[in-house]
Amino acid sequence: MSTIHELSQVLWVDSPKGLGLVKFMICDGVDSDILWVTAIQDTGECWTFSNEDIRFAKNITIGRRVDEARPLPKAKSRPPNSMGRLLREDK
Repeated sequence: MSTIHELSQVLWVDSPKGLGLVKFMICDGVDSDILWVTAIQDTGECWTFSNEDIRFAKNITIGRRVDEARPLPKAKSRPPNSMGRLLREDK
């Protein structure tokens, strides 16, 4: 059974599509990754990413990722899961 949580806090993340604002978190249970429904800042697109695809955005005020130790995740060869992709017909 899936559980959808609407986040009340502002949570910025770096994703394969760029900087985004997390709106919802979807938990499908203990055997699944948490899915993050994210609004991409530059394009306004809404994408769903798994844990391995995103990182918290840099925040120098609280010292998060000040020394960039590892690169941001690269986009996979397949697009991330997306509700929009599931609903539209590709021709």
